Amino acid sequence: MNLISNNINDLLMDLLAEIEADAEVYKDLLSKTSINNPQVRNQARIFIANNFKTNKYIEGFSIIDSKTGHMIRTMKNQEDKLLVAETISEGNQVFRSTLYENRGTAEQKVILTDSNESDPRHFDFYLEFKDNKKKGWFNSRGYSQNVLHGYPPILSYVVPLEDDSGALVGMLTLDFGVLQLQKYLMDITTKKMDRDYSFGGIPFVLERRNNQEIVVIGHPDRIYIESIPDPSIVSVSNKFLILAEKHPDQRIRAFTKIIEKEYKEKRDPFNQNSTGINVGKADDNSLWLYSWTATYPGQKPDWVIGVCVNRELAAASVISSLTITILILVFLIILAGFVAIRNARLLSKPLERMAKDVIEIGKGNIVFASDPNIIVKEMIDLKDGVEKMKSGLLSFRKYIPYKVVNQVLASRKTAEPFAEKKELSI
Repeated sequence: MNLISNNINDLLMDLLAEIEADAEVYKDLLSKTSINNPQVRNQARIFIANNFKTNKYIEGFSIIDSKTGHMIRTMKNQEDKLLVAETISEGNQVFRSTLYENRGTAEQKVILTDSNESDPRHFDFYLEFKDNKKKGWFNSRGYSQNVLHGYPPILSYVVPLEDDSGALVGMLTLDFGVLQLQKYLMDITTKKMDRDYSFGGIPFVLERRNNQEIVVIGHPDRIYIESIPDPSIVSVSNKFLILAEKHPDQRIRAFTKIIEKEYKEKRDPFNQNSTGINVGKADDNSLWLYSWTATYPGQKPDWVIGVCVNRELAAASVISSLTITILILVFLIILAGFVAIRNARLLSKPLERMAKDVIEIGKGNIVFASDPNIIVKEMIDLKDGVEKMKSGLLSFRKYIPYKVVNQVLASRKTAEPFAEKKELSI
């Protein structure tokens, strides 16, 4: 169980690593162009958008001009259609945002516009990364962003853009959104990468907010993706995030009780080194076996990757697997017995003939060479050879008839006197 949550965590980290690699490519592209040139900037945006269409796990990307504050963000809606939100300065620290559909085409349509927006250079992630000029992940959900730029993404990979002199000229972000996380978990569940998912279980991702709220940000069920939840069960900071303790899925609520118990026992499930396995009871008294692994996606460990399976179904499956294994073993044992008997019959006839030859030799029923000088050597070699043959035959005693085995054993007593007799007679 614990390995399952670790595996999902590894898969998620691999996905984030791919986003980082894409960001490096786009950074190189933008560094070779003049980001302050609107035409060149738009061409670069179109190039990134065309690549972005094929990546179903990227929620959006943004380019901010450090000089003017101009920001253009391309993002996907729930139908995977591309929308473009553009924020421009109107002077006197007033910024206007416009949300487009099919921007730059003959079907371009303005969905919404608002002139009371914030300067993108005042966004939290911009302020944090502009000073150190270091790239990295920023957990931007719950932080202030312009309304027309869509719901804040879960994670943004932020890459400062610099000119040849090293001066900051802009900021690029690639965003991994809540809808994309839901799709990723659904893909994992659909592929059934581990058979335990068939035990009525699910993978899920929980997040601990700044105000210590625990919310569900990943759940592989379309019911919790395609509609805005009941306001009474959502986080105070975002209407799309359901509180874990009030989640409609009883399996999540049962896991929340485990988290509360962990806190009471002075263990932090969201610690980056935390892994665990435990059993929780749902509202209908069903038992669920949980494993979880804390991850480190942003500036602090605030995610838990978890998996649950129905304990009774899992136990029944284990018993069933053991029963099948035992039946297979019994069949193999019976089959091996038939093979052994058949092989014994094949081996017994030549071994029996060999045993009878050894007995005859041991009795002295053999013709030696006529040369007296050779006879002594033949006698000595024969003595050693017979004893070795007898020892070898006796190791196959289960393949030789019982009476023949007794004769071989008895012939051991006649071999020595016979050899001595021949040697003395010479």
